[in-house]
Amino acid sequence: MSELNIYEVMVWEGGGEPDTIYIVTAYSHVEAVDLAERGPQSGRREIGFHVKAGAVCLIGGSRITSVEPQIIRGPFRETGITRGETWLYDSDYKKWFTYEEYYKPRS
Repeated sequence: MSELNIYEVMVWEGGGEPDTIYIVTAYSHVEAVDLAERGPQSGRREIGFHVKAGAVCLIGGSRITSVEPQIIRGPFRETGITRGETWLYDSDYKKWFTYEEYYKPRS
């Protein structure tokens, strides 16, 4: 089995509110998002909105000895900033795109 990675998962809050962010260990960016979306409530979810992550960034490899994906920090509130290898969610296509793919024209 491959090693766990560390990801930062961001839920864009909008309206000038701080974003909700999770730091998680997972085997893929999709698994990281799933874990964060099922994680403890924060932000809009507290008032009954279903939240979807808008971005996820690969931070690096994990040295945590557990092989189980887990939330290691969060939810916390601050302005989310993407960095490094990043995937962005396009709600029209209901699909994750790399940062480069996200900003290319699509038909």
